[in-house]
Amino acid sequence: FFFQAEDGIRDDLVTGVQTCALPICAALMAGSWDLPADELALFQPGVIQAMQEATGFADPVPGHNYLHAWDLARARDWTVGITLDVTVLPAQIVAFERFRHIPWPEVADRISARHARYGGHTIYDSSGVGDPLGEFLDIPLAQLEAFKFTTTSKRDAVMAAVLAGERAAVRGPARGNGIEIMWSEMGAYRWDDKNLVQDCVMAMAMACYNLDRKSTRLNSSHQ
Repeated sequence: FFFQAEDGIRDDLVTGVQTCALPICAALMAGSWDLPADELALFQPGVIQAMQEATGFADPVPGHNYLHAWDLARARDWTVGITLDVTVLPAQIVAFERFRHIPWPEVADRISARHARYGGHTIYDSSGVGDPLGEFLDIPLAQLEAFKFTTTSKRDAVMAAVLAGERAAVRGPARGNGIEIMWSEMGAYRWDDKNLVQDCVMAMAMACYNLDRKSTRLNSSHQ
């Protein structure tokens, strides 16, 4: 079946909103990965299956280090927040949230609340509509980072996510809190993504792009 959604294009040279239908395979949603490989897919079924080898979402643990990545909604798509426990590798997805049609002040409150609960470092999408959000976030500047999507930064971030998947450097639960949509988006993702729903993929990409240096920095701060 198809999940109908809209997604804005993240590129300096392109503006507007694209309407698309994201195919969500019943086998993916059911956790079955006996599917043929797709040469165009960046995240192959076996890679996604390996990334799902996790115990589940988790409350914050004292002394652990956390990394939060937020892809912000445009006019008609979704805001997605992913929190990784980066204390040790593989990093674990311990929190996931996906929502839309919420006023910006409430979006800022949700991002700030996640940071207050887990601590660590927060990265948010500052492209377009997300640019002024930083001034509304109740997060210390030293723990906050804006990520602007350009053609180059987007490519680098997506490649970081692909490599993290192939190396099993990030793992998360197969289901719960809407994370099933993330796995489906990843399974459908291609480089030619202008007609694809990609909010979850971009949140994962931002997290993976910052995973190595943030985990090193955070671990050093506790030594």
